[in-house]
Amino acid sequence: MLNIEDDGKSYIVVDCACPWDPDHGIAFSFENGTTLVMVGQYHDYPTNGDTVENDIVYAAIRPEYTTRRADHRAER
Repeated sequence: MLNIEDDGKSYIVVDCACPWDPDHGIAFSFENGTTLVMVGQYHDYPTNGDTVENDIVYAAIRPEYTTRRADHRAER
């Protein structure tokens, strides 16, 4: 799936079935086709949050395992 958001960026979203969460599956979202910006269950937005400014790539139950975009702040 290709999403083009209001910010002019495009997102390639790969949605897959997985045995550990058959109802939601797993999704990977790539900003402009090159930068991984989201890993998690499929939802209707290409990043983990309600805005593309969110810097969380993977939101873990235990905060120490949450992954953030390293260069996110430098891009602003």
